[in-house]
Amino acid sequence: MNELGNYLKELRGKKSIREVAKEVGISHTYLSTLEKGKDPRTGYGRKPSIETLQKLAIGLNVSYLELLQLVGYL
Repeated sequence: MNELGNYLKELRGKKSIREVAKEVGISHTYLSTLEKGKDPRTGYGRKPSIETLQKLAIGLNVSYLELLQLVGYL
């Protein structure tokens, strides 16, 4: 189960991936892989860096600590 991906999809709502990615400051392809929970090229899971989680927290106006917990850093 990809808790982070499901959470990001929920937060994005009806906005496009490109729109949210631009607001957050990451590429839309990377955001897509985070939502899917795996890299389509390799099939392996994606674990965003701490810096990416900071960008997501700020851009989506959510708790940084909550994102850290969802990913398993805490």
